[in-house]
Amino acid sequence: TPQLVTVLSDAQTEHYAQPLDIETVPPVLDLRQVVVKRKADAGVDQADDDAMNFVGMLFDYILNDRNLAIPMKALIGRLQIPIVKLAIIDKSFFEKSSHPARQLLNALSSAGIGWSSAAELKRDALYNKIESIVLRVMNGFQDNLDIFTELLDELRSFTKQDERKRKLVEQRVKDTETGKARTVAAKETVQTLINHKASGLRLPPAVGRFISDTWSKVLVYACVTEGTSSALWECQAETLDDLLWCLQPLESLQEVDKRDAKIDPLLAGLDAGMQHLQTADNERGEIIALIRKELNRISASDRAYLEDDATPTLDDSYEALDEIILTAPHERMPAETVSDADPQFVAKIDALSEGVWVELVNDDGDRIRCKLAAIIQPGDRYVFVNRRGMKVLEKSKTGLAAALRDKNLTILEEAQVFDRALQAVIGNLRTMQRTPQPAAE
Repeated sequence: TPQLVTVLSDAQTEHYAQPLDIETVPPVLDLRQVVVKRKADAGVDQADDDAMNFVGMLFDYILNDRNLAIPMKALIGRLQIPIVKLAIIDKSFFEKSSHPARQLLNALSSAGIGWSSAAELKRDALYNKIESIVLRVMNGFQDNLDIFTELLDELRSFTKQDERKRKLVEQRVKDTETGKARTVAAKETVQTLINHKASGLRLPPAVGRFISDTWSKVLVYACVTEGTSSALWECQAETLDDLLWCLQPLESLQEVDKRDAKIDPLLAGLDAGMQHLQTADNERGEIIALIRKELNRISASDRAYLEDDATPTLDDSYEALDEIILTAPHERMPAETVSDADPQFVAKIDALSEGVWVELVNDDGDRIRCKLAAIIQPGDRYVFVNRRGMKVLEKSKTGLAAALRDKNLTILEEAQVFDRALQAVIGNLRTMQRTPQPAAE
């Protein structure tokens, strides 16, 4: 065993000197050939031979694991000789899930799950840290097991700080997208309300513009901040109803008197609504004065008609309010019918939770890894961020279900890579053991 460790250390030194290519998945080393090449006439202890074979199977699984990005496979692949040497020196390596070397491999793969391509890693501080850790293992591990504990603590400290920064960026993205979605939904609600109540009514042009340009914003504010079941929303919607009623011709002097009594409370309500928008005092004053003037004109015209049987002249000068449009086409998600998608894939998308990593193939055929940062309601919008927490993608539920169906979406497993490999290899060995072997001829 000591001689085998020496041979592996020599091979490790030689391997360390080779240039690192993070754009290609490295081959699994044939460790027996590595040993034979340097020590052809010596036998290898059976336990050591088994350890080499087992580590080779583990790395074969790891380097074919689709959950790992190619740059991460290139880095972990460089650790095959140090790990087999460790397994020979420390027989508890396979038995202890808490072994620092196993934990280091798991931590490395988890940290780099968001890597998509080598090109984006040139200025990535996390990549530089992981590369330095891998190279220090290759260059520094002879037989001192403490190096794995030291590097594991160092990596965990670094990733903890890195994650703290990333979560702040992610939260800003989530808050922005949530606020944007609520605003768009509120605009659509207000647009529907005003068009239902006011579209087609003949209104003084200035008052029509006030409703479209200003009072719509007051209603959007109430909808976004407190919702359509709130007292504020009901108050602002009722104020709109009162304004529209006061602007229409009335058929009795009693109604005209009622309108005159409403004017001051109505104008106070309009002023209070504009204060929510932080409209300047002088601008509010001008708007209130203009609306008061129009209401007084309408009232005077109605009285003249009802008391003196004079012909009203105001209606002919009023314009019908056009339908207002508050939401631009680019703000709205395209209309999609979830029922048109395959239910089994929709169910898988429904099962996604914030924080899961996926790999998507875009229209250009490039693969991008990103994390689901937020599921935005209303609209079932799925917002994805890159490893640095910045938004890179937005998809609908139907769009994700279609990508999953077309094999353009892969949901990545964040389970510990070494443990996953260990379970897979042991499972394969047990299956082989149970399978009857053909009799020799």
